[in-house]
Amino acid sequence: MQLNEKQEEAANHTTGPCLVVAVPGSGKTRVLVERTVRLINSGIEPKNIISLTFTNKAAREMKQRISTSLNSNHSNMFVGTFHALCAKVLRQFGHYADLPRNFTILDSGEQKDLINKIIRQKYEKFKKEMDSDAIANVINTAREDLIDLSQEGSWNNFFSEICSDLSMVDKFVDVSKTYIEYLKKFKCVDFSGLLYESIILMQNNDLPRNKIQNSHQYLQVDEAQDTNYAQFALIKLLSEKHKNVFVVGDPDQSIYQFRGARYENIDDFIKENKDIKIIKLTYNYRSTPQIVKVSDNLIKRNKKRIDKVFETLNKDGHPVQYNEFLDPEQEANFIVNKISNLLTSSNCSPNSFVILYRTNFMSRILEETCVRMGMAYKIVGGFSFYERSEIKDCMAMLKLFANDKDVVAFSRVANLLDGIGPKTIKIIEEEFHKGEIGFVNVCQKVYSKLSRRSQASVDLLKEAYGCQYKEASHILTHIIKSIHYEGVLENSNRKDVNDRIENVYEFINSINTEENKKLSCDEVLQKISLYTSSDDSSNKNQITLMTIHAAKGLEFPVVLVVGVEKEILPHARAMTEPDGEEEERRLFYVAMTRAEKMLFVSSCRKRKIGGFGDNYRICYPSQFLKEAGLTK
Repeated sequence: MQLNEKQEEAANHTTGPCLVVAVPGSGKTRVLVERTVRLINSGIEPKNIISLTFTNKAAREMKQRISTSLNSNHSNMFVGTFHALCAKVLRQFGHYADLPRNFTILDSGEQKDLINKIIRQKYEKFKKEMDSDAIANVINTAREDLIDLSQEGSWNNFFSEICSDLSMVDKFVDVSKTYIEYLKKFKCVDFSGLLYESIILMQNNDLPRNKIQNSHQYLQVDEAQDTNYAQFALIKLLSEKHKNVFVVGDPDQSIYQFRGARYENIDDFIKENKDIKIIKLTYNYRSTPQIVKVSDNLIKRNKKRIDKVFETLNKDGHPVQYNEFLDPEQEANFIVNKISNLLTSSNCSPNSFVILYRTNFMSRILEETCVRMGMAYKIVGGFSFYERSEIKDCMAMLKLFANDKDVVAFSRVANLLDGIGPKTIKIIEEEFHKGEIGFVNVCQKVYSKLSRRSQASVDLLKEAYGCQYKEASHILTHIIKSIHYEGVLENSNRKDVNDRIENVYEFINSINTEENKKLSCDEVLQKISLYTSSDDSSNKNQITLMTIHAAKGLEFPVVLVVGVEKEILPHARAMTEPDGEEEERRLFYVAMTRAEKMLFVSSCRKRKIGGFGDNYRICYPSQFLKEAGLTK
């Protein structure tokens, strides 16, 4: 595909700030790849270019396309996520923040595990009243908003807003402060901490900031409308010296406000750079004119947006079809039958189809209907391989090897061992807090205080973590054998024990491939800790079911959007929030613009409201349907 005039203008931009506003399907990734290639061909060193994306999958695709175009693998060029870049910064300059190179990255589950551990330690009587999810959300929001948490009352302000019982505020604050202290003590960083610590480090220290700015003179950012406050602050820090920042985004596709995304960042970028060049990519190469028209009709109703043309040169296709059904059962039957008929009458394969819904509960009837009618399907954004308990066990084994002061990893590994329960762990942790030695050595120190069963398990632990291997796959295999982990799984009395054992072997295989087999624990953990559910690259021949949020950045020949009703899309809760209706309108816009050839939209006249019996509520078509021109 040849670049059009505006794509050429963007790909040829070299110096100074530039904003590329790209409609869905306008080839923005191609522009980013082509611009990178042209920068390198003009003599810019690859190591001087940073390209930031939101998923590892997008980063891999971009890097592969750049390497193919240049016929060279520039391994020293950074193409990756914000979190991956921050992890790299902290590995290199973390000593400015009292962090060792081998610090552990906590995922969201491990973050909540540590918060729950603190609650049990300090407020056992109040654990029912203390919500670890709420505490984690406040901690993450505060740091992603770059709040100075050292200031008196900063924590209290946050928790006063969410605590119905104000007498609990001090306890929530104490747990949060202890959590931050534990992170430093255990040499761990969570996901929001990667951003926060990197930004504070660069703001407060001239040497690392200058080194980073001088060694990365060209910055490219994809999907800028999805950046939160901290991510945009990082962009400004990285680019403030050379001003060569190339930002691609579209406020019309900003749908992650609930995660802290600020479409206003694009407005701020324009205001802060008076000499900015703005280029609009208005041609959609993905969808038919019919799909583009209804999508454009809809999004023009939003007031907070950058006005632009939305057009396509593609050939006419099928009219966008809207159907209203009695209930979700009738809706699901129609959809699965429609897919079945199209599979028979066209050249489409099952993975050409996606069913999109606003909330996860809507997938149940669709799944049941697929099973009943023999339609193979997959749920995207469901139970990820790396979220399985046996894989988290393996990760904890590696994390404890890489960082013997990781309290979360130690607790998980210790709980796998016979004879080590809460009381024994408490003895070990109390001794650990007294000094600076790691957990395996602490176990030896308190050995005489333990029961014989506990001592036997400590012996296994010593054997497991006394190995001299350097490769992660060898280390993990040794630990698994030493602590008899396969026996632990077999004794769990779960029906899926064989599947769990196979998953462990698959995990070992995954870090023993030709690409990974020489990686250390640190390198493997760095790679896996930054994975996200959107990085699933499976391509089985199945139809796909997913939420609209999960579909961002994807495209399918045939899209079916269900449940386009008031109180679902737009969601009732969103309608009570500032800018909620505009965010929901953007969400429906994103859903429709995933479609290449055919788009089906549907709603129901009634839905069950939960509980037993036939309790239904009357449903009404969403106002978005009329705005898009699908109803009168």
